[in-house]
Order: sequence, then C-alpha cells, then structure tokens
Amino acid sequence: MSHVTFKPWALAVLLAVGSDTPPLSSDPLAQAAALQRRAQYVDARVVSEAALASAERNHDQASELAALRRLSRIMEDMADPHANEIATRALQLAESTHDRATHALLLVDSANGHWRRGEYREAEALLDTALRSQRERVDRAGETQSLSLRARIAYKTGHYDEALTGFARVLQRHQEQHDLQAQSATQIELGLVHLDRRAFDKAAAAFRQAGQLARSEGDFVGEFEAEIHTAINWMFQDAPQEARTVLESLLERARREREPSLAARAEHILANALRQAGLHHEAIELYQQAGAAFERQGHVRESAWVLARRARSELALGRLTDAERSLSRAAESWGATHERRAHAWALYELGRLQKLQDRRAEARLSWNLALNEQQAIELPFVSLLLSDLALLEADGGDLVGALSSAEKAVAAANAVNNPEMQWSALYRRARIERKIGRNESARRSLEDSIAIIESMRHAVQPSDEARTGFMESRLVVYDEAVDLLIELGRLEAALEHSERGRARALVEMLESAPVEAATSIGELREIAHRNRMTVVEYVVGERASSVIVLEPSGRLHAFPLTLNAAGLARAVGALRHTLSAAQDARPQLSKLYRELVTPIETLLPADPEQLVTIVPHQSLFLVPFACLLDDSGRYLIQTHTLSYAPALRALRLVTRRRESGKVLVVGEPSGGSPLPSARDEAVAIAQLFPAKDVTLLLGEQATEASVRNLAGEARVMHLATHGYVDDSRPLASYLGLTAGPAAAATRSASNDGRLTARELFDIHLNRPLVTLSACNSASGRITGDGVIGLTRGFLSAGASTVVASLWPVADRPAEYQMKRFYQELATSRGLAGRSMRQAQLATLEALRQRKLTHADGTAFPENPLYWAPFVVVGNAG
Repeated sequence: MSHVTFKPWALAVLLAVGSDTPPLSSDPLAQAAALQRRAQYVDARVVSEAALASAERNHDQASELAALRRLSRIMEDMADPHANEIATRALQLAESTHDRATHALLLVDSANGHWRRGEYREAEALLDTALRSQRERVDRAGETQSLSLRARIAYKTGHYDEALTGFARVLQRHQEQHDLQAQSATQIELGLVHLDRRAFDKAAAAFRQAGQLARSEGDFVGEFEAEIHTAINWMFQDAPQEARTVLESLLERARREREPSLAARAEHILANALRQAGLHHEAIELYQQAGAAFERQGHVRESAWVLARRARSELALGRLTDAERSLSRAAESWGATHERRAHAWALYELGRLQKLQDRRAEARLSWNLALNEQQAIELPFVSLLLSDLALLEADGGDLVGALSSAEKAVAAANAVNNPEMQWSALYRRARIERKIGRNESARRSLEDSIAIIESMRHAVQPSDEARTGFMESRLVVYDEAVDLLIELGRLEAALEHSERGRARALVEMLESAPVEAATSIGELREIAHRNRMTVVEYVVGERASSVIVLEPSGRLHAFPLTLNAAGLARAVGALRHTLSAAQDARPQLSKLYRELVTPIETLLPADPEQLVTIVPHQSLFLVPFACLLDDSGRYLIQTHTLSYAPALRALRLVTRRRESGKVLVVGEPSGGSPLPSARDEAVAIAQLFPAKDVTLLLGEQATEASVRNLAGEARVMHLATHGYVDDSRPLASYLGLTAGPAAAATRSASNDGRLTARELFDIHLNRPLVTLSACNSASGRITGDGVIGLTRGFLSAGASTVVASLWPVADRPAEYQMKRFYQELATSRGLAGRSMRQAQLATLEALRQRKLTHADGTAFPENPLYWAPFVVVGNAG
C-alpha cells in the first residue's frame, strides 16, 4: 500500500467538507469549482478559503489570485454581500501583478454579478472594458466568456434575435475548441431563448443536444441541467405529467449519486410540476424539503424562489395569509440581495394576491412598484403588468385610462416580439374595448390574439398532454370571441370559433396530422344533416356562458345562459354531491334543466327518437343530462334521445361502427375486489350474440395481453370490471384486468393488469362499440380537449362509440341496464343512442316497480344514481 501525505490545506478541507461531497481532487480550486457547479456552496467556500489561506502562507500570488477569483464567484452565487470585497482584492492583486488576462476575467465576473441584479448597463460597461483587453491580447477563450454574457443580457432584456446570434457565435467557438461541457451549457442557453419565444420544439431540440453532449463527456451535472430544462419546457406547455416523468427519474438518480444540492433542485422543479397538476399539498411538502436543503448549502436565491412558488400552492389552497407571508419573505430576500428581476416578479405576484382579496389600492401600489422596477431594468415582461393594471383601471371605472394602459401593453409586447405577451395583451385589450362598446375593435383584437395562439401551437411537442395543456390557459380567448360573435349576431363564426377551441388534440390523433384550421361551417352543417341530429353546444366562459343550437336543417340559434363558469361548477358540484349520497336531487335537477335546457327546448326535436347531440364544456361534462327534470316532472331522457361528443367536428372522424366482426366480452378479471354481478353480466351479454362471434374472457382468462390481442378484430367490446380514475394523472387512469402469469417484478407494462388511458394510444381499434361497464369510466380530468381519461383513450384508439359511466355504478341496476342495452341494440339497427334511451327508460320503470333489489332483498329506490350513470359518447347513430 502506498503512503499518502496530505498538505495542511488538504487536511483542513477533509475535516471541513461533508461526507456527501465528491472525493477531493489534487487541485483544491478544481475541487471547489466542481462543488460550486453542483451548487454545494458551503463546501465549495470552505475549500476555496483553505486554498486561499495556503497561498497566502506560501506567498504564492498566482495561487492567491486564482483562489480569490474562485472565492468571489462562490460568494456571489451565495448572494454574500461581502463578495464584492473579495472581488476588489482580486482586481487589485491582478493589477499589481500585471495579470491582464485574469483582470479581464474578473471584470467579466463582476459584470455577471451586475447581470444577476438586473444592472445591465453597468454589466455592459464592464464587458466593453474586458473585451477591449481580450481583443488586444487575442484572448479568444476570455473573449468567448464575455460574448456569452453579452448574449445573456440580450436574452434577459428581450432582444431575442441578438441573443440567438450571440449564443450561436459562442457555440461555434466552443466547437472549434472541442469543449463539450461548454457546448452543452450554451445549448441550454439557446434553448432558454427559444423557450421565452415559445418555440417549444426548438427549445426541446437544444436541450436534447445539450444532454447528448454532456453524456458523451460523462458530465452528470451537464446532463442533469439539460434534463431539468427539458422538464421545464414540458411545464411551459402545461404538460406537468410529462415533466414529472423526467423529474422523478432525475431525482432518484441524484439521490443515488449522493448529490444533495442537485436532488434539492430536482425537488424544487418537481414541486412546480405537482403544483401545476393541482397537487398542492404534495407540492408544499417538496418545497419545504428543497428549501431546507438550499438553506443548508447557502443557496439564498433558490431558497427565495422556493418561497415564492410555494406561495402559489398556498394561494390555491385558500391559505392567503401563508401565501402573502411566503411572498413577502421572498421579496425581502431579493430586495436585500438586490435581485431586481426577481424582486419585480415578487411584487407582481403580491399584487395578484392583493387583487384576489379585493385590496385594489394595495394591488395597484404593488404593480406600479413592479412596473417601475421592470422598466428601470428593461425586462421584456412589462406588457403583462400593464395589461393587469389596465383591467384594474377598467374595473374601477377608469375606462379611458384602462384603454391607454392596454394600448401600451400591446406596444410593449410587440416591441420584444414575445408571442406569449402578444396574445395576452391583445386579449386583455379586447376585454376593455368591449367594456367601452368598441365591439368591432374587440373582435379584431381577439382574432389577432387567436392567430398568434394558432401560430404558437405549431411548435408544441408531439405529446397528447402538451397539445391539450397548451390550449388550456388560452381557451379564454376563444370563449370571449364566441361570446362577442353571438352578441354581434355572427352565429356561424361563433360556432366555428367554438369548435376551434375544442378537442384539438383528439382530432389531431384521429386525423394523424396537425389541425391547421377550423372545420368550416359547411362541414359542421353537413355533420348535423347527415346524422339527422340536433347539436347543442355549450360555451362556458369565465364571465358569461351561452348555448348554440345547430338544427339538422342547418339553421343556427344562440342564447345566453345566466351562470358563468364558477356558478355552473358550483351547481354541478352540488348536484353530484347529492347524487353520490343517494339523496333527493330533484330540486337541483330542475334548476339545471331551467339553466341549460329551457332556453332551447322549443328547438329540440318533437320526435323523441331523433338524436340530440350534446357538446359539453368545462363542468358540464359531469352533468347527467338524461335525468334533468322539466317543469312537468319529466326527465330529459323521456322526451329525447341523447348522445355526447367532445366536439362536433370529432364526429366527422369517429366513423360509423363496423357491421360485422368479433364480439369481445370481459367479466370480473381477477386481482381486484370481487364483482360477481360483472361476471353474471358478461355471461348474459355474451349469450345475446351468435356463439361463433363471441370470445368470453372471465376471471383468470381476462388478462390484459388477451384483451390487447383481441381488441383489433372486435366490432363490440364489453368490459365489465373495475375502473380507476386518477384526476392528477388522467392518462394513468385504468381498467382493471388480470395480470399476466409472470412474477409481479418482471411483468411488462403491457401485461400488468392495468390497461391505462396512455396505453390505449398504442392500440389500434377498428371502429367498434366499446362499453366500459365500470365505475367512473367517463370521468377524468376536464380540459378544453374534453375529459382526459379512459373514454377519450378508446376514442383515440379508434372506437366509434364509447358507453361509459359518470359515477360509481350499482351492480344489479347496471347489469339489468346493460342487458337491455344490447337487446335494444339488436333491434334498433345498432343505434347506440336510441338503445341507451330505451335501456334507461326500462331501468327507470323497473326501479319504480321495485323489481331491482339488493342482495338482502331490499329494493333500489327510483334515484338517477341507479339508472342514469351511463352516457353514449361518439357515433350514436
């Protein structure tokens, strides 16, 4: 064994640094740089101070200068107010030793500090000096660092073209020097510029390239940062589940590699994804963990960001005092460290919180302070603040001032060519224009806003969640446009715009191509005429709601509703709560009938067998229209045949069902809690079809692999099993089937007994009728693209019609209704809507006659809970 001798500084470092730090290198400053890059600032500072002390003892000025520079950079990362003192010492030493190269780099370091604080003019002045020195001495490496920081300033001030050009030039230099680590870092910078411009596809390509470069170099930190930004890109597209997949894997690896600061960073960004997914309690727990870790490592800036973002979850949970406290602490931290960009953001968030509490004067003050700060440092997001101030002024009655602020917001957004700011500013201007009666101007503003959104959408990554999520926060523009067009009497344009905002991702999957434009009004009329159906399309807005009716003849009508989105959500929530408790819901059913049906009931067909297709919106996806009660006490299903569609134009792609083929019936797969009625139901339904056509899978036979293998040939699929809905991860919602014979640890995802909504995207169905005789199978996460869950998964896979349930079903009534449904289907020439109507009426009558009983013999009551859970989605004719 060789004998190892430690120098005094190395022994001190070994005693000082934590056990989780990587092994020490022979070069203490390289070790300090590695620790700094991993955001382990306390440990990095200890190593640098030890190196500095050693250099001073040895009177080694070159080593002392290098240690001072490293220490000042670490202290700057820690937001230590004494960092400038160390930097000044380093500058003085560089001057006294005539080290012009290091002197220039120290100027760049100082400029970087000013950049962090939003002091861009000071940063550029220092960079000019550094660049002159570097060019005189032909110091290309130092010049590249200066050029990189200059591009970063252009990016932060919204000069995106200049930033892209600058980073491209820097990247070329790193390529000439074969510096893969620097290339990876620059690719991330390029990706961030693309992300600010919402060029999601280009950002993804840059982050992917950054990760590949880091992996080829064996650079875990670089790879980690590339993956972190890949997740952030997903979140910018409102796809938190895609982000979670990346981040959870990354967090597991960081913990395995014993990288505490990187793990904390992954926890922080993962908490953001959980917050975006609505999982606020889980998010707050992760924020607390990450914040504590950052504090241990002296990461002041990141600790403040954790506080500020935690405030959003606290706000969502109604913990307003906690949210304001968190925001105020973050603002104080950034104020103390002169972080002007972040401080301006905190003031903006504080103003939003105050406005929500109707503290308008305080909100105005916070926003004006934030505006002054943003304008002083030339941030590119001024338009957002101006737009919010405009709406605040409009609410206060100052319409002239509001319009002036809105115009300034549009000009500010156009000045930086930021599409996110542009569509938002135009939308908000339109709202103010409507308030002052300038409806034509408002219409043009909304059209321009929608055009920008449509252009942005082309850059969304090919993910169902991203395509759905991207539209979610922008649907307010389409809803506002529909409301205005109805007010202007332009009903054709209103229906076209309503359809443009609906089920875009589903339609794209069905078409296997991006949707370029709205389906024309002529095509929409043809759909209604061909199917002889009356279309009832609801538009639920934040401020107003309406209903559009398209008759089979092509005539259009529109009516306002009295409740907005919040009011309808409360009414629907109250109804479902009453139904779930098996209580008398008739008052609520009557109230919703008056709100949703009374305005249009004279336009509904007189023939009860003529189809009425309902296109719901927002909370209306959860409404059991079949059991809404009119003034005479009749349920809507007693007077009309109903079906549902996420969008009218989706029916153009959901073609008529196959007339021939196999029948696949599945009952009571093993693995879940017993469902004896499901087995009986499956056997009874199988007997309704010719034996040669039927494949009946019961219990152990009902494996996921078998269902997958047989699904493609089926014209009818009946699945009587358990349904599990995950609202936070809707694509993880699944039907319970039997797991494959392999040991649980080695089962593949395709045979684990859970047929998920996500897995359905990879299954090809040939236009079957699919019946999901399971609990909550029509439920899921409600989005502008419809309900994301099992029903949509089967439609995406190629089902023509899906029969699914809005809530947990009772075994015996469900078994009775399903038998009647298939009996009616055989005599109605396959008309699913008409067959479901007859089955529900028969079940209702059976309940009234007390023919359906529990196992103990007691009768089920005549409650919609037992006869109205099932809906027909898709092609019902």
